[in-house]
Amino acid sequence: MVQPPTHSGYRAEPLDTDAELAEQLRSGAVQASAASETIEEALKFAKLVAAESPDETREAAENISDYVDSAGATVVDAGANPPVLGDVKANFVKADDERKKRIENLNDAFRDLQEALGAAKSLSEQDDRFAQLADLIQVAMDDTGDAVKAYGGQIEDADAGE
Repeated sequence: MVQPPTHSGYRAEPLDTDAELAEQLRSGAVQASAASETIEEALKFAKLVAAESPDETREAAENISDYVDSAGATVVDAGANPPVLGDVKANFVKADDERKKRIENLNDAFRDLQEALGAAKSLSEQDDRFAQLADLIQVAMDDTGDAVKAYGGQIEDADAGE
């Protein structure tokens, strides 16, 4: 007769919340760094499109570039120098507040990218370069959303407060 196992595969010990928070902070910072790289790529292309745009679309192209630039600066800050395990163990509440602040900032960046995407899409029928720019901005938005999720947050609905 086969004996049943004396233990299950489930973890019975309590979770290490300090380690989990430190991992969220590390993972979020890594994802934010990846997002900043794709935003930088979109920004370079946005500046090129703005510089080469005719007068009738130049201002809109410059506005797109400004939104992307703003998002990039915010994402870089959201990924910089996350608290490590020792910081979390020393002051869990402060570290968790830092995580929440980073999520909020990434949501702000996401909304800037949404504005840029909407403008780029509206100009895409006039100029194929805006369609290419919209594609780059969409990738940057996806990466920024991944950073929010890695920090344990979610993308806030921009229309929820209206």
